[in-house]
Order: sequence, then C-alpha cells, then structure tokens
Amino acid sequence: MSLVFSKEINSGYVFSNYGEPVPFASVVNIRTKSWSITDESGFYQLPLGTLPTDSLKISKIGFSSSFHLPQEQKHRKIVLSQEVIVLDPITIVGEKPITTRNLDKVTLLEMDGFSRANALDRIPGTLVRSAGGLPGITTVSMDGGQAVHTKITLDGIDLTNVQNGLTDLSDLPLALMQNLYLSRSPNISYGSGSFDGVIHIRSLLKKSYIHLSGGSFGYQNGSGGYSLATSNTNLQLQIGKTSSKGNYPFSSADQTQIRSNNDYEQRFMSGLYQRHNHNNRIYKANVLFVDHDRGVAGGLSYPSPNARRKNNLIVTGLEFIQIMEKGHLRLEVNQRSSDEEFNNVDIGTDSHHKVGSSGIKVHGLFQPTRKIKLNGFSTAKFQSIESSDIGKRERTIMAIGLQTFFQPIDFVSVKPGFRSDIVDRTYITTSDLEATLDFENLGKFSAISGTGFYLPSFNDLYWPSDPYSKGNPSLKSETSNFHILNWNKTFAQGLNFVIEYRNKRSHNLIVWSPDENYIWKPQNLDRTERKNLIVSTNLPEIISGMTFSGMLTRTKTKNLNSGKTLQYVPEISATGMVRYTINDIQFELQSKYVGERTYQAYNENFELVDKALNPFQNVTAGVHFIFPAFKESLRFHIIAENLLNENTAFYPDYPGSGQAVKTGMTIKF
Repeated sequence: MSLVFSKEINSGYVFSNYGEPVPFASVVNIRTKSWSITDESGFYQLPLGTLPTDSLKISKIGFSSSFHLPQEQKHRKIVLSQEVIVLDPITIVGEKPITTRNLDKVTLLEMDGFSRANALDRIPGTLVRSAGGLPGITTVSMDGGQAVHTKITLDGIDLTNVQNGLTDLSDLPLALMQNLYLSRSPNISYGSGSFDGVIHIRSLLKKSYIHLSGGSFGYQNGSGGYSLATSNTNLQLQIGKTSSKGNYPFSSADQTQIRSNNDYEQRFMSGLYQRHNHNNRIYKANVLFVDHDRGVAGGLSYPSPNARRKNNLIVTGLEFIQIMEKGHLRLEVNQRSSDEEFNNVDIGTDSHHKVGSSGIKVHGLFQPTRKIKLNGFSTAKFQSIESSDIGKRERTIMAIGLQTFFQPIDFVSVKPGFRSDIVDRTYITTSDLEATLDFENLGKFSAISGTGFYLPSFNDLYWPSDPYSKGNPSLKSETSNFHILNWNKTFAQGLNFVIEYRNKRSHNLIVWSPDENYIWKPQNLDRTERKNLIVSTNLPEIISGMTFSGMLTRTKTKNLNSGKTLQYVPEISATGMVRYTINDIQFELQSKYVGERTYQAYNENFELVDKALNPFQNVTAGVHFIFPAFKESLRFHIIAENLLNENTAFYPDYPGSGQAVKTGMTIKF
C-alpha cells in the first residue's frame, strides 16, 4: 500500500503499489491508540489527536504493516516485505500529489467553514447554482450538465430527493463538510443520475471543537462537536444552529431594492460510530437530523412576500465489513427521508410532501492474484413519496454490477465494468472501460469510455393534470455516452500538472414544453453535446509558507436539436487559490471567474429571445489568527465575501448578495 498525504497533512489515500485504492485499511496512532479506517476509495483522515511527531501504523490483513511519521514532508517511498504472497507489499509515499484515476481531493480551507460554494468552486468543471442567499435552493452541476446528473453523498449515503432528482445543498449543515472529494466516472457504482460525477462529503471530525460566528445580513452560526477515540471505537456527536435575516440589497433596472422574505434558520444534530474488532470486522453507523424554517422570496418576476417553507431531513446508515486475506464483504443499509411544507404561498396552493428513499447493498471484493481483482455488488432501492400534489407513489430499483481490474504488466492496467438495473420491468444496462498507462518519467495517462442514465423524477412522471400542465408517465430514461482522456504528471520540484478532456453526449433529455394542446408537460426531446478541456496545477512552495493552486476550464456545449449553446453555461471559467502562513497568521484568497452565459427569455412582446449574463469575478479572502498560548487550539477568523461586489447570480431572476463580512472563533480540543 502507499500512503499519500494532503498538503495539510490531515487526510490522504492508501493505495497498493499497483495504483489501486486499498479500502478498509487501519491507520492507527501508536501514541494515542486512536485510529481511522480508509473508505471504499482508499480515503482516510488522520486519527483523532494526531500530532506531526506521532507515529502511524498502517495495516490490513494480507498486507505487510508499515509505519509513517506525519512530520516528514519530503517525498519518500519504502517497499516492505510481503506477509501474504498473493497480495501487494506496502509502500509509503509522503507528499506525493494524488494521481489515482477518478479521484479529486479538495483541500479544505479555514474559510470554507463559512460558505458552501468556496470548496465546490475548486472542483474542476463545477457550477454552483443558487436561487438567492442561504434559503434559496442550491445545487451543483458538472461539465455544463444539469444538476440532476451529479450525485452528492454524505458518508456514502445518496442524498438525492427523488421528488425532483436534485440534492439541495441548503439542507446540509456547513459543519458536516469536513472532507470533500469527487469521483469522475462512478456510473457503475451509483447508477441513475451519476454520469457527470459524484461529490463525496465526509463528516468525520479531526478534533472536538466549538465554533461561533456572525456577519452581514444577520448571519449567525454556532456549532460544536465532540469526538472520542479508543483502541477499537470512534464516536462523534455534533450539534448546531445557523440563522440569517437575509434581506440583502441588490441592483435591478438601475435601482437598489431589498430581497425580502429571505430569512433562514437551520438546526441540526448528527452522530457517527465506528468499531473495529480483532476479527477484522468493522461496524459503522451514522445519523443526521436537520430542521429548517425559511422564507421563500420567489423570483423578481413573481415575488412571494409571504410564502414559507418548513422542511426536515433525516439520514441514517448502518454498515458491516468483514475483511479477508483476498478481499472483503460489505453489507450496507441506509435511508434518506424528508418532510416538506409550503405555506402561505402567493402563487398556487399550499402543499405537503413526504419523500423517502432506502436501500440495501451487498458488496464483495475478491483478489485471486496480484494482477486480477473482481469487484461485485447487488443492491435494492425503495423510493416513495406521499404528496398533496402527486399523491402516493412508489418505485423499486434492483441492480447488480461487476467491475474487474487486470494488470498484464506493471505500468498497464485495464478496468472494465458492467451494471444492470431493473425498474418497473424495464432493463437498463450501463458499462464502462478504463485503461491506464503509468510511466515514471512521463506521468500517468488514462482513458475512460462509458455510458450512464437518469430516471425521471416523481414530479416528471406524476405531476397532476390541470388546464396548464401535467406529468408524463410514459417518459423514458435519459441516456449518456462519455469519453475522458487524462494526463497527470508530478515533476521533481513538486509541481503537479493535470490536463483532462471530457466529451459527453446525452439523449432523451427531459424538457418541460407545450404539447399539441398547449399543455406544458415533460417530454424526451433534447440531445446535447458537451466538450470540456480542464487544466489544473498545484505549485510547490516558491516562497516559504505560500501555496498556490489553480484551474482553467474551457467548455463547448450544443443542443443538437436547435444548434444553440446550452443555457447558463459559461465557455470559460477559472479558479485560483493562494494560501500564505507567516508566524501565527494565515491568509487565504480565492478567486472564481465565470464567463458570459447565454439564456432564453421572453421580451416585452412575449417573444422568446436570446439574452446573456455578464461575466463576473467572485473574490473571497480570509485571515485567521492562531493563538500559540492556547497550543494552537484557539483561532479567530475574518472573512470577506464577494470583495468586488459583483453580480454573481446564477439565474437573473434570483439575485445573490453583494459584499459580505463574517467573523468567527473556533476552539479545538
């Protein structure tokens, strides 16, 4: 195995020396006896209470154990003798940027604890879509696609709302975003709605903490977390509240107006439990309760000064893993449910929606030889809704899948995969093929080709009939083909450089449009093509204490039916991040550039015309003061958002806030 640390030395990945992630390996702090476990992607966090001078033991049955010192920053590689001949030796790699396929780890900044969008903006190809301020529905999409084609998970649990196919990030507490990474082509593992990517959020705490902050527009945030680690058990509890008056000013038609009925209140409580016994068994459990009360401001064209939205979110998961010499078996049970009410609506009628999704998955990994690995699973999902709009509906999805890994020679690997879903007597097949060439001097080259799909949401299928609109139970699934080419090279000086090209074609895209009777309903109409060229880099420390990373994305999109570019998708976007630490002060600066975006809207004559949103530069800065007298456990924060006071609205009818300032204090212990 190899151990790869991030720049902050608080997390990393465990790989075999053939480049494959090693799941469910133990990372144990020799001094404190605290520990952590890698997940299915090989990702881990440092055990609770780990100091730079501590020694870590990395082990898993079938592999030779190894030891590592977090304080050793320089690149080093140690190959240890094998204990079991059929499996790989362990290799330690420190400070080598992660180059495994399909994984993009986001190094979180201190100021990411004040905004959801900051960290997401650093994932290549992402667009964060917000309907205005904290209470507005907030989603994320990849590569110029739709938000329903990007899946978001929390500690491995799918957060998709099956009513509309979206994951609303405004439902998630900021305190849970302890780690963040992206899977590029996870369609085999996650099925419907994942062919643009899966964003994984991990909530495992590094330390116990108390956080208090406040800022512009009545923003207040308070949360606390407690972590307990023993030689075989990890336990953490978190609780918190976030609120905002949210009635910020904005400019429209050369006038300054106030965004009213835009208040927000969120309360949450979460828990996580892990146990690792001496029989190579791992038990995991997690639970999250979130409750919201917020205003629904509506759009500028049709404001809703009185509407309210109350909703809760409950997420639970149980997991059992049995580790064996030649692989592992894993049983997972999870559930996501929400209860949502809209009251005092100004347009339409009040409504109530109970949405549920539960699943069970049996997963097995078998490695008969060092160069062959079989990864299979069987899963069942049960989706339901009880809504005042569309009534009571249910859907069951059964799926099986198999991924294999072959390595004919040391620098060549091939990874084919296949998945079959059964949905209401309909069969949907998904496949992909990945090939990798890993040269020590030239870098790593990978090519991926595959297919994906998206099932219609309950709203699309069963929206009630009225004189103006109706659902369409005859909708087909959306399908997509994708091709990805990637080159990843780490130079001797520590400079990491990545170039990636993505080409995706989608068919049967669901569009709400009028039928022959002028009734709006969803139909399988659109065909689209999206091409992305992404260049990203991480620079070594040219100046002591300073790090820099950046990326540039060029996107070309086309609706193959109309020949027009896709709406709200910029041709150019870029993100740059600088972090500088001197003595006990840390400075952070992030800039996100979004180019011109075209869209269609009606003019004064009710004619559909092309319009454009101006480019913008969203700059966020943070200063963090560390107090060494408290053993670096006390920190003060000052955050300035949208320094240039630009219009950063994703949709023209839903303006965002301008400049904002937040201050806070964090105590870690």
